[in-house]
Amino acid sequence: MYRIKIFLVICFILSQKIGLSQTYMGFEVRPFFISAEGINPQISPYTFSLLGRQEIGSGISISIRPGFSILNFNSKQYTGYDISILCQYLYNKPAYIYSGLNFHNNSGSGNQLRTVIQKIITYYAIGIGFELSSVINVETGLYVPIANKVYSIVRNSNNTLREMEIDFLFKFGVGLEFRL
Repeated sequence: MYRIKIFLVICFILSQKIGLSQTYMGFEVRPFFISAEGINPQISPYTFSLLGRQEIGSGISISIRPGFSILNFNSKQYTGYDISILCQYLYNKPAYIYSGLNFHNNSGSGNQLRTVIQKIITYYAIGIGFELSSVINVETGLYVPIANKVYSIVRNSNNTLREMEIDFLFKFGVGLEFRL
């Protein structure tokens, strides 16, 4: 968490040096497909994020996106706050690529057979996006967990415990960004 704070301070200092003419703010809806043990492959439409983006060079920008994700309202196995820190490169206008880190604070609820592990899951993100207009963009990306992939523990019928792991997330986003 300390590194994130330092990163945010550096972004703030850069934004003061560069000026507000290259700063963007907005929001996005980012449904995702999850591949994980113990969860039938499914798409979650319940992901919302705020967008903050600062251009730091010719075609290069840093994006910070705090948000909230819910896999489904009934099981709440994968639920919690997200923050993405991404670097975008506009390589062939209107197309851009991005990569970075996503931190998901898993805080879902369990039941008698399932315990949700409340922890931060870190993902490496890589994807591509398109600027459809000066304010609308669409993105698609692959998010792969970096280290500990376990999101819950399940008690099997023979009363043994089994750790459930996330394989990957595939996200599709539609966002609105406004130049400040």
